[in-house]
Amino acid sequence: MNSINKDAIAFLKAVDRWDFDQYLSFDRQYKKIEKYANKNNMKICMVFDNFGPSGFVAKELDEMLSYCSTNPNIKYLLVDSYERITRRPEDFCDWQNKFNAIGVTIKSTSQNYTIVRPLEWGESSKFQSGLRGECLVV
Repeated sequence: MNSINKDAIAFLKAVDRWDFDQYLSFDRQYKKIEKYANKNNMKICMVFDNFGPSGFVAKELDEMLSYCSTNPNIKYLLVDSYERITRRPEDFCDWQNKFNAIGVTIKSTSQNYTIVRPLEWGESSKFQSGLRGECLVV
């Protein structure tokens, strides 16, 4: 076995029935996450999901944070896209900082970039595919 720990958890999110039926079903998300995990020699130890309005994932994120805190072997939180956690970059960065503090990295299986947190947020702040860098720890 590889000496580098590659245990992960997965998070699946759908906002409404249309979202779920059209392109973001849990099955489709999980298949993409599983493919990414296999390609990167990661083992998915637990799957969390949320079906409901955007912005209502704090309970699941708290549960994942707690799970990772009590299972220090978990080093990755895998999502199909960063927007599955939240569409607000400042909220995403807050969660990313919480997970980073316990040694867990959030990875998107479909987006090859990380999210940056500018020093000041403006009304037009949003996720952009060209962003590079890390969230600032505040």
